[in-house]
Amino acid sequence: MKTKMMAFSAYPRIVGTLLLIVFCTELAAAQNTKLIVLVRHAEQEDLPRSNPALTEAGWDRATALAKMLEDTHIDHIITSHLDRTILTAKYVGEARDLIPEEVSIEAGLLAHLEAVVNAVHRRPDGEAILVVGHSNTIPGIVNALTGEEYSDLNESVFSTVFIVTLTDGENPRIIISSFGAEN
Repeated sequence: MKTKMMAFSAYPRIVGTLLLIVFCTELAAAQNTKLIVLVRHAEQEDLPRSNPALTEAGWDRATALAKMLEDTHIDHIITSHLDRTILTAKYVGEARDLIPEEVSIEAGLLAHLEAVVNAVHRRPDGEAILVVGHSNTIPGIVNALTGEEYSDLNESVFSTVFIVTLTDGENPRIIISSFGAEN
């Protein structure tokens, strides 16, 4: 993956990412820019294989995500239809009375990526959007939004957060960081 990650303890990573998100949120509102925060779902149980829930570590990561975003005005949440993405976004949604927009992956990876990107573009300028996906979907969504080339996330990586700002007539901006416990 094309990232420049530094080793941080959990507290500075959360605070540093939070400051970046707050800055980007202000930028989004000021410049009719969309802010998109993209994360992979949190750690999931092994069973059932088709649609597992979160592990205790996964619930801790979902809590860390909500904590990281508590001062960010998230206007909309997009998840896949699978429980692990919906549960990862649960605390963020509850804090803002938001119900995630579920975009199914049953029609295949490319159709899912296109549908999520279209859902992001349909949102009004000035909004902050949380997208919770999978190791093989989040980088593809980032690629489609930014024109960059990020590869799929490692199956053991749950802490990566992509922060993308889109402004009409300007190149997309992207920040890559991490949140919650280290992998």
